[in-house]
Amino acid sequence: MLREFKQIFIFTGLLILTGCISNRAVDILPEKEQSEFLISQGQKCWEKRHDTHQAQRAYLFWKRAAGLQRDNQELQLKLSRACHFMGHFVATEQTVKDSMFKEGLTAGRRALYLSDEFSAAFENATGDSALRQLSAISSAPPDLVPALYWWAANLGRYMAYKPAIQRIQHQEMVETTMHRILALEPDFYYGAAYRFFGALYARIPGVEMSRSADYFKLAIEKHPDFLGAYTLRAEFYQTKASNREQFHNDLMRVVNADPTILPDVMPENILEQEYAKRLLEREHLLFE
Repeated sequence: MLREFKQIFIFTGLLILTGCISNRAVDILPEKEQSEFLISQGQKCWEKRHDTHQAQRAYLFWKRAAGLQRDNQELQLKLSRACHFMGHFVATEQTVKDSMFKEGLTAGRRALYLSDEFSAAFENATGDSALRQLSAISSAPPDLVPALYWWAANLGRYMAYKPAIQRIQHQEMVETTMHRILALEPDFYYGAAYRFFGALYARIPGVEMSRSADYFKLAIEKHPDFLGAYTLRAEFYQTKASNREQFHNDLMRVVNADPTILPDVMPENILEQEYAKRLLEREHLLFE
């Protein structure tokens, strides 16, 4: 717990340590100008997110801005994605990762419910809150695909290493979400839903592993230069299937790839290469 607080303290202190912004200077601005300034500064940092210090600063700017503009759907979506990025690429302690993913799913959920159409579908549905949310997700409009994905992606990462019973409890919700994304925009974020299903079915007890393999194969065939598909397959499918050679091959494919082929996700591809190296360092532990 002490290490968790230490990491969070470091994250929170980054703005001061980097001299990026004076809190006092921002605080004297009217609230609207404060939030606009914080959002713009966060975007500038986000564009340099291959440097994880810049990613941390983007997260902190948007987190503070979101406290001022809780009804800003686009901002909540930015925060949700930034939290996922932080949890996956930046945090090292599992407790801090979990904290990032929980914050990200909260922001993603808020982005969903800031949609009048989604909120109306939820209110008009019958059953308990879970059933009503499933109903709203099933009829979500195309413009909510990003919010659906980053909400579910944070939830999926948060649940990935939780006990099986907890993962099963969320299975229907995330499956419904990803099927809705596939129905509306199957190529969203380089086939993100296919990758998600690949990881999900590798982690759900009682599911044929071939389902996981098929989804990963589809994701990679459609977007072979998105490196996250290979690290996901190595981490979740290859380890579960005891495919040590394929695990090694997937990760070496990432390490040796050109991360610049997809410019808009070049930062993610660069950091996936670092993540692949960390997985390779743990290979002997993962295949004991």
